[in-house]
Amino acid sequence: MAGVPYVFGNATTSIPLTNLDANFNTGVTIGNTTVGLGNTVTTLGNVTLTNATLPGATGITQIANGTSNVSISSSGGNINVVTAGTIATFPAATGTVMVSGNIPTFQAYVASTQAITGGVWTKLALTGKEWDTSSAFDAVTNYRYTPLVAGYYQVNASCPSVGTASGANNIAIYKNGSLYKVNALATNGLPSISCMFNLNGSTDYLECYVNYGTSQNISASGNNFMSACLVRAA
Repeated sequence: MAGVPYVFGNATTSIPLTNLDANFNTGVTIGNTTVGLGNTVTTLGNVTLTNATLPGATGITQIANGTSNVSISSSGGNINVVTAGTIATFPAATGTVMVSGNIPTFQAYVASTQAITGGVWTKLALTGKEWDTSSAFDAVTNYRYTPLVAGYYQVNASCPSVGTASGANNIAIYKNGSLYKVNALATNGLPSISCMFNLNGSTDYLECYVNYGTSQNISASGNNFMSACLVRAA
């Protein structure tokens, strides 16, 4: 570095890069962007941040082109996540914020004729699934829904495809093996139920039961179903 003043703070004119050591004129590459000495950039591409802290900002913080889960801690303000040109805005909130593509939901139905003994609460054997976005409904063994996200779930069930029954036709949603919500109907009524549940996202589970005044055969039908959808995370 011959010929270069050793006290840069007292320099009265600019120093050409050609007068500096070659290392000073070598750009630093971050991701796929090269930053030269004395230059600034506003965009960096192809950068992976691990255990990184983004400083707080007034207004909106953006993370672009994410291809996997993004964890963000913010003390306030909106956060935008931009993926493939589409912006998802997460409002400042306490707890878990879900987006539509990540909300658990399922719908299962009676896929084979099921015999029901009159006067006995019997679980519907919901062996067919129309959808199950989080693979949380067991349509093989227990015919129960055990969601893995804690929150408030809208639950619906109906079983209109039955023969003529004398006495009340009842339908209920059981929570953790016990009757929780029930809809009792008059003779020959078409049983259905709609209610909400607060589930812990780990051990809580739901099942659908029916109880008819006389023995019945429930038809294999998509009209005999149970469904649920998360409407608010805990």
